[in-house]
Amino acid sequence: MTLTLTAGEAEAWAESIYPFDLQQGSLSQCLNTIARTANIYISVDSQLIADKPCTGFSQRLSAQQALKKVLSESGLHYQQVGDVHFVVQGEAGVSQGQGGPTEIRVTFSLPDKQTTLFTPLSDWQDVTSSSSGIAQSVKQLPQTVSLVNPKTFLSFSQTDLGEVLRSSPGIYSTANAITGNREFRARGNLLNPFLIDGQPFAESNFAVSELDAGYFNLFEINRGTNGVQQDNGVNSASVNLLPKPASEEVFLDLSASYGELLNRRLSADIGGALLNSSKLMGRLVMVEQKQQDAADHSHNIRSGGYGRLTWHLSDALKLDFYHIEQQDQQRERSKIRPLLYADLTPYDGPLSTNFWPNWSGGEQHLGFSHFLLEHQLNSTWRARLSLSKAIQKSDMLFQEFNSFPDRQTLSMAYWAYQQQLHYKTYKGSISLDGEISLYSLPVDISLTASSTDSRSFQRLNEMDYQGMLVIQHHSFEALNRDEPLPDNVLASYINDLRVKVDSIKLASLISLTTSTRLSASVRRNHSRYLVDSSIFFGETEEDNSQYNNLYLGISQAIGEIQLYASYTDIVDFRSGYLSMLNIGLLPVRHISTELGIKADFWQRKGQLSLSAYQSRPQKFGLAPDITYNKQAGWEAEFRYQNQAIQINLAYARRHSVQSADNANVQFPDTLYRATVGYSLPWKALNMTFGAAIEGESRQHYLLRTFIDTNRVNVSQPASWRLNAYYKWQFGEGSALTLSIKNVLDKGYFDGVDLVRGWAAYGAPRQITLTIDQHF
Repeated sequence: MTLTLTAGEAEAWAESIYPFDLQQGSLSQCLNTIARTANIYISVDSQLIADKPCTGFSQRLSAQQALKKVLSESGLHYQQVGDVHFVVQGEAGVSQGQGGPTEIRVTFSLPDKQTTLFTPLSDWQDVTSSSSGIAQSVKQLPQTVSLVNPKTFLSFSQTDLGEVLRSSPGIYSTANAITGNREFRARGNLLNPFLIDGQPFAESNFAVSELDAGYFNLFEINRGTNGVQQDNGVNSASVNLLPKPASEEVFLDLSASYGELLNRRLSADIGGALLNSSKLMGRLVMVEQKQQDAADHSHNIRSGGYGRLTWHLSDALKLDFYHIEQQDQQRERSKIRPLLYADLTPYDGPLSTNFWPNWSGGEQHLGFSHFLLEHQLNSTWRARLSLSKAIQKSDMLFQEFNSFPDRQTLSMAYWAYQQQLHYKTYKGSISLDGEISLYSLPVDISLTASSTDSRSFQRLNEMDYQGMLVIQHHSFEALNRDEPLPDNVLASYINDLRVKVDSIKLASLISLTTSTRLSASVRRNHSRYLVDSSIFFGETEEDNSQYNNLYLGISQAIGEIQLYASYTDIVDFRSGYLSMLNIGLLPVRHISTELGIKADFWQRKGQLSLSAYQSRPQKFGLAPDITYNKQAGWEAEFRYQNQAIQINLAYARRHSVQSADNANVQFPDTLYRATVGYSLPWKALNMTFGAAIEGESRQHYLLRTFIDTNRVNVSQPASWRLNAYYKWQFGEGSALTLSIKNVLDKGYFDGVDLVRGWAAYGAPRQITLTIDQHF
């Protein structure tokens, strides 16, 4: 039987929209999915698409749009032969002869280059980023980007965002004696901003280190100025967290862990279609854990969850909603275990355990909600409505030391402070995305209008309390650990910061040739902020400003190599932010440039990224002074994976081209990190042994002192750790993993506290047993 379509019927078929759900993988797999979903026939030479990848996506598109989307990434195109037949061609034209259309669908599959021993490293050609203002692959993005899959850390029992970022390329991980959490910096500056799906998440840099990694599929770390995506952005780095998607396939994953310091961890991940038509899908992740730090009396309790619903109301209309909620409690204040003073000679002895008195610790509450309504207007244009809300509440009690430690008596005098912080932000945006033709050149274009309203309210209570801390010689244990809990307030100060930013952004991506792309973004912002503070001067500051943020980037592909250059002119309104006190805003304009190269090797098993950058701050608005120095530097990152080994190497070199007299902290000029993992399978018994060596270079800081404006040199020695795991697949979907962190019980420093000038001890050897069950 032969089916013949008239011209009108063929045109109607061409405009049909299908619900494509393509998973990341090989190009052949995506072509098979497109053929089955749209009921079309595809002819292709297997050699033409060998080892070529496909970026997964879930969209409502026509068959031609889906084909164009997956083939353009590989430099291929198609030719339509007949009504429902397509021939895949290379740049030079049809390969293997065109002839008539074949009636056989593509059903072959290429060998999977990834191994089950490792969680595959995320490929920059398989991930789409919007950091340049419009969607494009990470490899094509004119910016330094690192991709981190949280699953790669699971075998080693690392589940916090802080643990993941701590070993990420180009990221300085520092301690904070007040909060007990980590702080993160890149290129000498605080990470700004932290995002979830491109939306603002947390006000405090240190707040996110305790965020559980179980809610997310991927971490995208964008180094460089990133104000093109958000309302502001200093030349540092931003972290975009991508939550796990709703699932059409029904599944249930249960996990239970028990260890020396990780007293317990329970997690559940469930997903599946909620209707028979599979148009309503969901996902739910729940986490509960109790963790004891290296201190004898430290108990940190976490409970949180993530829920998501995705509803395809029609072939062209999708509704998506998810919510993240997490509560953390630190029962004791022993989180970072600092040394007494900043004389950091190489240390390889027993670890200090009891530094803080027995005071109640801190509480932190994080929440994030996101609503998305997406409408495919036609085969080219799409409209999106996005609403998000983020909250952060914290309450902590900490000591404020009033002098240097006495090295003779190993004692310190201090008083107490209580800090209460309540932060919330709302953001709404509406965007129109599509494609136009400009002088016969295809142009992707996006127009977005957004409004962000945030408030950070802080109360700082000075407690009516004075104490003396005495440390035991050679052990650094607190002799007077059981101190009474201060409860009388002597004085109270507030800090109220409100920011509202309305903006209109126009972003475009012009394909000059099949290998040359020009991206640009212009954002017009109207910012209003009000600072009411009684901490220092009791003054109220407010400002109302309009300004433009500009981004230009060009990317050129030469075989497996991608060259790029970018220029940004961004106003940052978070420059005055401090981790302990939100004293106020100090808007600074940053003009930054970056040149780079990204290359694939050995059939994309190896990836190299090399970039050079320069940033120049300028006074803007009411800024009384410039707090950032002119900076320049270069960064390199190399990743490799084969059947038994994973290698991650990173090197960062930066320097300031002017005096740092107006800065409190000068950060290290160089930072290198190395992580090498090896796995050995024992197939007969379904067992896998794995080990990883991770380490970083010596880091030199210049910090302010306790009592004056002078600064002291503090060094964090180079360190390395050996981690290992043993995994046994003992049944269908059942696995047991034994993880050992710091196998050799190596004494090392794990960050310099920028508030006190002390170093934080790293964790000692610890063993964790985890059982996973997949249904």
